[in-house]
Amino acid sequence: MTKTQPHMRYINWGLLILALLLFLDLNMFYHGYAKSHADDDQTLFWLYASDLSQGIWKSPYLYGQDYIIPIESMLSAPLVAMGMKLNQALPLVCSLLGVFPFLMLSWLFRKKSYHISSLLALASPLLLPIEWNMIISSPRGFVAGLAW
Repeated sequence: MTKTQPHMRYINWGLLILALLLFLDLNMFYHGYAKSHADDDQTLFWLYASDLSQGIWKSPYLYGQDYIIPIESMLSAPLVAMGMKLNQALPLVCSLLGVFPFLMLSWLFRKKSYHISSLLALASPLLLPIEWNMIISSPRGFVAGLAW
């Protein structure tokens, strides 16, 4: 068992606290807004996810929009197939895709021993305005661009 340096304890606690705050922020926004608000575009993504969950594959593109690959719907189809409601599955997957780059950056910085950068990467989504949460929780076709 290796002995950690004293400052590493503070870094680890900081990362844990930021991860918990990020989870709490996403959870509150998900239950307070994301799963109760929908528009025309979202219902189209819901239809695609519903079709995929039933094994219906018509096109790799969103119906009527040959420039959007609905990765959000593809990733939420297994949740829908397991019984999760469409208005819950899509915002959940979209929110996770939206924070994925920040989590990945934080993990990579931590792995390379850039501890302050790791903390800043994990704190970044918490510092963004509430509109950012609205954008990442709604399937629009560009949330997947953040993750890729």
